[in-house]
Amino acid sequence: MAENQQLDPGQISSAAVATSEELAAMLQQALGLHQAGQLQGAEDIYQRILGRAANHPDTNYLLGTLYLQQGQNEKAALLLQKALDGTPGNATARINLGIALKGLGRFREAIDAYKAVLDQEPGNDAALNNLGVAHMGLDEAEEAETCFDRALRAQPDNVGAANNLGRAREALGDMEGAATAYRQAVKLMPDCGEAHLALASMGPVPDAHLQELQGLYDDPGADASQRLYLAFALGKALEDAGDYDKAFEYFSEGNRLHHAANPFDLANQAGYFSRLREIFTGAFMAGGEASDGKSAIPDAGEEPAPIFIVGMPRSGTSLVEQILASHGEVHGAGERPYLHDECRREAAAAGQDLPGAISAFDDAAFRRIAGGYLQHLKSQAPDARCITDKMPQNFLYVGLIARAFPGAKIIHCRRDPMDTCLSIYKRFFTSPNPWAYDLASLGGYYRLYEKMMAHWQALLPGRMFDIAYEDLVEDPETGIRGLLEHCNLPFDPACLEFHKTRRVVTTASAAQVRQPMYKGSVGAWKRYEKHLGPLREALK
Repeated sequence: MAENQQLDPGQISSAAVATSEELAAMLQQALGLHQAGQLQGAEDIYQRILGRAANHPDTNYLLGTLYLQQGQNEKAALLLQKALDGTPGNATARINLGIALKGLGRFREAIDAYKAVLDQEPGNDAALNNLGVAHMGLDEAEEAETCFDRALRAQPDNVGAANNLGRAREALGDMEGAATAYRQAVKLMPDCGEAHLALASMGPVPDAHLQELQGLYDDPGADASQRLYLAFALGKALEDAGDYDKAFEYFSEGNRLHHAANPFDLANQAGYFSRLREIFTGAFMAGGEASDGKSAIPDAGEEPAPIFIVGMPRSGTSLVEQILASHGEVHGAGERPYLHDECRREAAAAGQDLPGAISAFDDAAFRRIAGGYLQHLKSQAPDARCITDKMPQNFLYVGLIARAFPGAKIIHCRRDPMDTCLSIYKRFFTSPNPWAYDLASLGGYYRLYEKMMAHWQALLPGRMFDIAYEDLVEDPETGIRGLLEHCNLPFDPACLEFHKTRRVVTTASAAQVRQPMYKGSVGAWKRYEKHLGPLREALK
């Protein structure tokens, strides 16, 4: 979702501690490099200034913002907080601090940062928009919708807020309201590719919109980042129109642009997977009894009981979660990053990297991971008996889940490899999935996933419940009853009418899970068969 992040020289305090004319000149030189995009040169000078005046608020603010631009959220948060200690009125620094905190998964702290700005400036549209983004990160779509609406009232030309309003309404199931917001974003910014893609993803577009998309894409002056969205939008619109060959051209172009910006090393990824298999052996899994006689937590009866839904993206994980979330005793939490975040935090505390650090985790470490994870999960639904986490790529950590959460349920979603991979290839992912943007890389990654799942099945027989997408859509009731039985849940008829369940859904399948079960996606890859040679070869 679009956030308002700024490098605002106007926020530099004229009353800030300028220890000397020399340092003031250095700061201006660094700022010039920063604004010109020469980040390494700017960073070097900022660091030299802080070596002589560690608490200089303006330098802490600017270097923190630079790190935020680079995605170094931990460093950014520390420096931006130091800047605010010296200049608490720097609203932009506080907004950027919120972005860094959100990037670290610390959504509540980010919300507090934005609210502190709004306490002083109730009409700050950037703070309102970013507050909405943080609420969306917690699946609090109603609160987010209010924030985006307020941001637009404060600044009617805030295209990011208009687009985000569409996302919030879509998450709430208000498709008509979402389309209205997306159209507002396009009115404000005619080449807003993200809004065009959202509209195309909601269903067949009129011929006039298709022609508009084509014109925007063909414009030689089109912004490169918007052309990426427009390529996927054209692919989806042409697919809906039945022109599969032309649609594939645009899907391929969108993925080419993605791939160029996100290089992928399959051999390096294979090494990561291999290291996990080396760590998680029978002997390692048997180490669940600590020297103090306490078993790893949580206890099998502790609530909330997590239900992990794993598998490849586009394999039916959203559908399975929607079914379970329709049960009266289950809360669907969506894709939560908490497990990886807690593992990374534990590894960092030991001064090591993942996955190697896991080999040194003892029961105390697993207790900390489980405790931290459950604390995050429970904050989303304090009264729920069971909570689902459908982060698909938790398939990497099935062994860790089994070790840290002996009472947790694990559901593995499977789907035909060709359908799975093509569905991924056609989807614009905002999260970094660099393996997804090239057919050969995609097929190679799928094979690594298969090998990983085969390892877990051999290591933990009977621990997971496997469910095939094709079987589920062919015989929904049998599949649903099996799911509920595995999760020790009584049958609830509402699960059969999952599409009627009102809940926040923020994944790419938000529209699909609100439809009755359908078989139209089974074998869909055959429409594109002649284009999928590299994928088929990689899957062999």
